[in-house]
Amino acid sequence: MAMHKTAKNPSSPLKTVNDPNNTLKTQPAPSTKNPDKVDEMVLEINPNIILGIIIVVIAIVIGVFITRNPGQQIVQPATFGESLVDVKSNIEGFAKGDENAPVTIVEYSDYECPYCKMFNTGYDPRTGLTADKSTVERIEETFVNTGKVRYVYKAFTAVPSHNPAFLNEHIASMCAAEQNKFWEYHSQIFERTNTNGLGIDGKGALESSLVALAGELGMNESTFTDCYKKRNTGSLSADDSYIRANIKPEFDKKRFSLGTPFFVVCQTPTDGSKECTGKAFSGAETFENIEAVINLVMPQNNGDTQGTETTE
Repeated sequence: MAMHKTAKNPSSPLKTVNDPNNTLKTQPAPSTKNPDKVDEMVLEINPNIILGIIIVVIAIVIGVFITRNPGQQIVQPATFGESLVDVKSNIEGFAKGDENAPVTIVEYSDYECPYCKMFNTGYDPRTGLTADKSTVERIEETFVNTGKVRYVYKAFTAVPSHNPAFLNEHIASMCAAEQNKFWEYHSQIFERTNTNGLGIDGKGALESSLVALAGELGMNESTFTDCYKKRNTGSLSADDSYIRANIKPEFDKKRFSLGTPFFVVCQTPTDGSKECTGKAFSGAETFENIEAVINLVMPQNNGDTQGTETTE
C-alpha cells in the first residue's frame, strides 16, 4: 500500500503545516491521481482476497437457503382421496371397541393442538362454535359401538412449543390410567385445555390443576400425585421415534405435511401382530371422509388386501 502524505508537525500530528516560502516540497502525484489532492491513499487489494470473500458470501447464502428450506416444497393434495398415504403403524395403545373388529383406527394426537380438541370435542377454534356431537363421538356411535372399528389413541409430540403443558397432561393421563380412568381424564383434558401450550388452567397445566382434576373424577389424589412426580411418559418417546422412522418418511415421499391430529385406518391384523398397514391422513377430517376410508379398507370392500390403492 503506497501513501502520499503532507508534512507532519511534531507538536500537532496529522496537521498540514503552513509553508508560505514553499520550503516543503511535495512529490508529484502519479498521473492517474487527482493532482489537486495532497492526501491520498492507494489501496491495492489482492484478487485472491476478493475471490475468498465471494466464496464465503455464496456459502452463507446457500446455508441460509438450506436451513429455511429443509427438503422439498410441501404439496397440498387436490382432493381428500389424494391425501391418503399408505403406511405401517403400531396399533398398541389405549383402545375402545372389540379387539377383533375388522378395522382399526389409530389417532395420533396432542392435548394442546386446537384441531385435536375440535376433533374430540366439536369445538371449532375458527368460529368459537361447538357442534352437537364431535367427530370422534360419531365414529364411536356408528362404528366402535357396533363392533366394526377398534379405536386406538396415541400421543405424538408434533409441536415442541406445546410443552410443558402437553407433556404434563400426557403424564397425568398415564397416572389416570393407573386408576382405570384414562378415557374420563383424557376427555376432560380436551374439554378444558386452552390449547397452544396454555393447558387446562391457562398456566401450562400445573401439577396442582392436574391433581385437582383427578380428584374431581374420583381418583385418589395422593396416589395420583405420587405417580405424577415420577414423570412417567409411557410410550411417548418410542411412539415419536416410530412415527419419524416409519410414517413421516412416507408423507415426505409425497411432499405432504404431517401434523396433529393424524390417523391411520387399517384392517385389524388376525395373526396377533402389533402392526398394520393402512391408509394415513393428516388433519381433523370430517366424519364423512373418515367413514369413506373405513369403507375403503373394510375387508369385504378390498378383497382382504391391506393397503390397497385409493380409487377415485
